[in-house]
Amino acid sequence: MDQKSPDKKQKYLSESSFSRLIFSTAFTGLIALGGVWLGSSLNGQVAKTSSDYTKLKEIRLSSYVDFANQRRIVIREWNPQATSQSAAAVQAEALMEQAATRIAVYGDESVIHSLANLWRTAPEKSAPCATGWKADLDVYIAMREEVFGNKPSSKTKSDIAEAIYRCTLDS
Repeated sequence: MDQKSPDKKQKYLSESSFSRLIFSTAFTGLIALGGVWLGSSLNGQVAKTSSDYTKLKEIRLSSYVDFANQRRIVIREWNPQATSQSAAAVQAEALMEQAATRIAVYGDESVIHSLANLWRTAPEKSAPCATGWKADLDVYIAMREEVFGNKPSSKTKSDIAEAIYRCTLDS
């Protein structure tokens, strides 16, 4: 009998150790799978954010270059004494306004402010914005909120009105 007792005890310890080994292996595997899942999720999010930032930079750069190129043409071609402007000047003005609109939606606030200051210093002074333009301005503000996730300041809103419509908001 004495010999059977140690065998049972030895067998019991072996089964207990084996159960603990299986549990710890399974637990370690689950932790590893969780780490892989978390890592791949974070990597996907970082890649998406990086891709979105790259696209935004491309849109901004394209808008800035388009504006600068068309502005140069307008300055060269525009004749303030003429009753009608050349086709090149009219087309450049239209393309410049399209670029200004893209800048108002996607541009950095400092660029929008500089663009607004350009129009504020123009020989023809800005008039107050018409009611329709104020409502239209809310669409551009909503676009910026969607792109950047935050509401622009009232200064930026005023600058956007000046940049797109060349008009001033009543405070």
